[in-house]
Amino acid sequence: MPMAAIAVNCQSSRCQPGLVPITHVAPKTASRQTLARQRGTQTRSILYNGLTSFPRASCKSLVGKGAAFVTSRAPTSDQQGLHAIVVGGGVMGLFAAQALLDTFDRVTLVERNDPLRATVASESWEETSNRRSGVPQINQPHNFLVGGVMAMEELMPGCRQQLLARGALELDLGKDVAYHDYGGLFPRCVSGLKGLGVSRRLLEEELYAYLLSTGGKRLCVIPRTMVTGLAWDANHQTVVGIHCGDGSQLGADLVVEASGRRSSLPEWLAEKGWAPPPERRVLAKVVAASLTVSWPEDWDCHKAFSLYICKTQPHGKRGGVLLPIEGRAWQLTLAELGGTRAPCTWEGVLEAAKQLPDPTMHSVLQRCKPLTPVNNYGGWPNIRRCYDLCPLPRGLLVVGDAVQGLNPVYGQGMTVAAQTALLLRQQLAEALAGARDLPARRRRLAGLSGQAFQRALATDVLEPAWALAAGTDLRYPTTTVSGPGARRPPASLTATLDCLARVAQRDARIYGLVLAVAHLAAPSRVLLVPRVLFNLAWQLLKEALARASRRLLGTGAGGRGGEEQEGPVTVAAT
Repeated sequence: MPMAAIAVNCQSSRCQPGLVPITHVAPKTASRQTLARQRGTQTRSILYNGLTSFPRASCKSLVGKGAAFVTSRAPTSDQQGLHAIVVGGGVMGLFAAQALLDTFDRVTLVERNDPLRATVASESWEETSNRRSGVPQINQPHNFLVGGVMAMEELMPGCRQQLLARGALELDLGKDVAYHDYGGLFPRCVSGLKGLGVSRRLLEEELYAYLLSTGGKRLCVIPRTMVTGLAWDANHQTVVGIHCGDGSQLGADLVVEASGRRSSLPEWLAEKGWAPPPERRVLAKVVAASLTVSWPEDWDCHKAFSLYICKTQPHGKRGGVLLPIEGRAWQLTLAELGGTRAPCTWEGVLEAAKQLPDPTMHSVLQRCKPLTPVNNYGGWPNIRRCYDLCPLPRGLLVVGDAVQGLNPVYGQGMTVAAQTALLLRQQLAEALAGARDLPARRRRLAGLSGQAFQRALATDVLEPAWALAAGTDLRYPTTTVSGPGARRPPASLTATLDCLARVAQRDARIYGLVLAVAHLAAPSRVLLVPRVLFNLAWQLLKEALARASRRLLGTGAGGRGGEEQEGPVTVAAT
């Protein structure tokens, strides 16, 4: 619960050419070359909005109830209607494709890896990591905040129930979470805020299944394809498609860039004379270790806890989280601010857990069994490419980590992705409202301002998450800052937020409001109510009197709740 969060507010069952029915699952041992020979390739050139495309081999199938077909063959030129391309098939790309299906006649998803080749049940964690090399953190804990679950359910009704049916855990963020911070535990009571405990790889698999079942023949998935640039009109004022690594092109009425932190879009824009966006960076120099562990055999999450978080705010350096996922397992992360090396063995993990101020994690881990090797990571900055501050060509929108990538220890990325997709759907629906025929819809789409969308995205979705992650990192003097608008919060604001945390620690109703804001499920204005303001003012007065008393008596700073410690990095925010 980083307190900086509140500072800112294809449908038939018969196989068709170029399509693979989902009932066909390739043996796990078959090589990619063997599969290509078995299924054959299609090299016939097709026209796609006036540009030439050379399709690849048919994609391996995804096993998922309700999914129609996976195809790497683009729709033929006689299929009329608005066409959108999504670059990147991660969580953001999947949510964006689902949003686009509401307003576009055809949607093509282009992904550099092979997300559909296997399922969670058919491969190990290490195999998933190798297959999804474009998502190096796929096996690390991913917290799906309450705001993200709500957005997913609005965008993809029924997807949450499917995840629960496959083993994901429903979490009440008050009752099912043991949260230790500021020197003690926060209230354990029913909050009504429902989160999900689920691994990213299971979430991605279910999102693909849902997308394929709703997209049908209007959806085209092109795997194992690198996008190397944008296709432009003659005046370089409008994006009309993409260039692929094999020299082919795909045309579109709209390109949505969702390829993540490694996005090359700034360079592609600069090549055609468009100013690249200014960048804002906040680097907290965090090192972390993560792995998956099984629950103790006799573990009862209803009597103990499902999710556990330990931190040492307001001045600590260490933190840890046990994030529940399917299969009676936890994804464990231990993080340290300014550390030089994270533990890389199970014994080292146990020793690091022993250093936390609350002994619960160390005690529980001694009864757990590691299911994966220990993965180390660090040096991931909060980075914001400010596309809202620079002009954009027509026919292009930018979403996901290609715009804003946050320190992964806060677990916000999937939630921001779901909320971004909702905004995308809303903005496109408003832009195309009332346009009946295709020419009118194309004119409306051409009039859509990319910069206006990026501004709405920055204000409505990105800024609250940035305040949560970057605002917390900026508390620490070792954090480095660069770019426009990246500055440290005033000491008075930090002190007020710390007071609010201590108030929430002893008042369950206030804690529930703080949780809703921290989980991006409510705006920060919900805290501007008499109960919160009165208790906050009283806490501030008491602490000010205590400090004055210590100064008069000459007893030093003292403090409580870790104020004299070297403690926390916020981990997988609650």
